[in-house]
Amino acid sequence: MRPALVAVAHGTRDAAGPAVIAHLLDDVRRRLPGVDVISAWVELVAPGVREVMSGMGRPAGTSATSGPIPTQRPCPGRLVAPGSADRG
Repeated sequence: MRPALVAVAHGTRDAAGPAVIAHLLDDVRRRLPGVDVISAWVELVAPGVREVMSGMGRPAGTSATSGPIPTQRPCPGRLVAPGSADRG
């Protein structure tokens, strides 16, 4: 099974937002040809993080790496979606 990277964007009401993220992830896919790069969203856009992580169908003992896509200035001391990637 190929390794997976779940790229997590916060969410947007801007209709162009998902296309911008898709374009960015196309570049990541070109740079990481042996990795399944999957997009997920914290809010406002589907698919959500939990939906993606629970629907990956990875066998027990395998994992996926998830990481944020920083698209704006961070809010110091604020965790936007605590536990959003937890499968439990």
